[in-house]
Amino acid sequence: IKNKFNVMPLPAYVNFYNIQDVDGTTIPQPEGKLEFADNMWGTFLNVDYRKSGPKMICFYAGQPSTHLDLPKGNSRFRDDAFELRRASDNPLIEDPAGKKDYAVSNKCVGFNVDIGIRNQNIFYSLSIGMDGGKATSESIQTQLNMTDQASGRNVATQNVSLYNLYKQRSYQCSVVCLGNALLQPTMYFNLRHVPMFNGPYFITEVDHNITQGSFQTTFKGTRQGIYDLPSIDNYLQSINQNLLTKIESIIKSKKDNVSGKAITNIDKAKYVSQTGDSTAAAQNSCSRNLATAYSSFGDAQTSNTMGLTQSQFVAELEKKTNNPDLQILIYAICYAKTFNETKFYGYNNNYANVTLTTDYGESSGFFSPKKYSCVNIPNLTSEKTSQPIANFDTIGKFFDFMISRLDGANVSRVFGATTGLGITKYYVCYWPVAGVTEEYFDSHIAEFKTLEATFNKAFKSAGDAGLNVEATTTLKNQTKLQKKKIASTYAGVVTPPNNLNTTTNVGVYCPPPLMDSFTPLTGVSGTIITIVGANLDEVTGVTINNVTTTTGITINNASNLSVVVPYSNTTVAQTNPIILKGTHGESIDFTLNRFTYDPAQVTP
Repeated sequence: IKNKFNVMPLPAYVNFYNIQDVDGTTIPQPEGKLEFADNMWGTFLNVDYRKSGPKMICFYAGQPSTHLDLPKGNSRFRDDAFELRRASDNPLIEDPAGKKDYAVSNKCVGFNVDIGIRNQNIFYSLSIGMDGGKATSESIQTQLNMTDQASGRNVATQNVSLYNLYKQRSYQCSVVCLGNALLQPTMYFNLRHVPMFNGPYFITEVDHNITQGSFQTTFKGTRQGIYDLPSIDNYLQSINQNLLTKIESIIKSKKDNVSGKAITNIDKAKYVSQTGDSTAAAQNSCSRNLATAYSSFGDAQTSNTMGLTQSQFVAELEKKTNNPDLQILIYAICYAKTFNETKFYGYNNNYANVTLTTDYGESSGFFSPKKYSCVNIPNLTSEKTSQPIANFDTIGKFFDFMISRLDGANVSRVFGATTGLGITKYYVCYWPVAGVTEEYFDSHIAEFKTLEATFNKAFKSAGDAGLNVEATTTLKNQTKLQKKKIASTYAGVVTPPNNLNTTTNVGVYCPPPLMDSFTPLTGVSGTIITIVGANLDEVTGVTINNVTTTTGITINNASNLSVVVPYSNTTVAQTNPIILKGTHGESIDFTLNRFTYDPAQVTP
């Protein structure tokens, strides 16, 4: 097969399984034969299209047809074509059982071209010629035989007939038809009602001619045979050897370009996960992100989802440690990483999405040997990237890993009476290895407000699940205390450090959010209000008609946000100011920003 593929670049290629993504997770959307034909050749009152994209197509290139469908007695050779409409002896039939490579293959699309029949006005004209054969291995072999014969190294068939020449010819057909943008190379057409030249043709060229009031498509195809000659091993092996030798020399001389760009705190903060809404990713989509220590792990494993309720999770955790501080710390981190709605959802017993993007040293001994999975993990911007995560043979092994990373100094770093960082700061800066600097966290604390809300939910969940109330309260209070320390440090003193850990001593203060205008001016519960102003990226809550909401807020940028009007039990129209609550205070303008809540509108 290595010598039998041709490559064709197509700028607009349609996959008729309706799959253009090669992530391996999309399933086909099949159509019935009649529906497919109607979509291909039917009449539409609107512009019909299918999703397409540029592709480099590899296709099988065997020997074209050399023997026509001649009347019996006129030729010693039978027709070497096949009947496209018949399943028997049809090399294009595929068994779809177990098929998964829909994105990298395509349906074999074929249609009849009927010439000269009644009520046929789709195909206007056709022309058929016997042209020089394509550059296949068979035609190359004939040239080699002729060369060998001339040099005396070998012999070739020689007689007075034209067989040696004609057997390397191929029959090509060009058809002009009604304009059809869905025709593309690699399709087949079945020519009928044209003596001798009937049979299947492989489309290699498609041209569209669009003028005022007219749209015509011309496509060309080569008649296909069912037979094929053996591959030419000696000739093509020499080509492959020469090619591989050149590639090998290029690889040996190539040097990796070492990037001089340092990894900043912004780069590190990007991968901080603030909510546990991870999903399974396509197999091997994360392999390039493996740390050097795990580069020999090979292919990724299937991401098997495992769910544990809060009580089940705590029961397994208590089997491994009775330290209440360590228990709540592990619970909170796993909650932020994998808890979704009612359960902890881990992949292959990994309930903290521990990624293999860094070397964990001795702690790696708890991982399943040479096993990992690919998981889409949300980052700071709520986008998801495919990351390699460790696999654990049992949940007990997972908790052993967590304890090895957290017990001792790290518990003190979180819970320390005077130096404790709290859970949010520790998670961003030190879990599971050193992340952003503490200075960056202090100066960009607003970026992690979603994470803060997640940990607040984790504290409540831990209490409901039966973990030690005192330890949970201590962790919660230590986290609040750390936030107050940060606020007092940067309250109108100096500009906070930037991501490169340098300071600029310019006296500015941290202003509260400011509102310039909003639309619409009236509405009811469910109405979406767009607010324009400044420092809006610091907003944590909005009060509308004396009702404060912290949900339904979408921050587009520092000068624009949208918020959904919360429900109010008022029965008459009321006009009240909109209040923006931010990290550094509130913004109220009683003269301009007054919104009328009118329940008479009934719907937004």
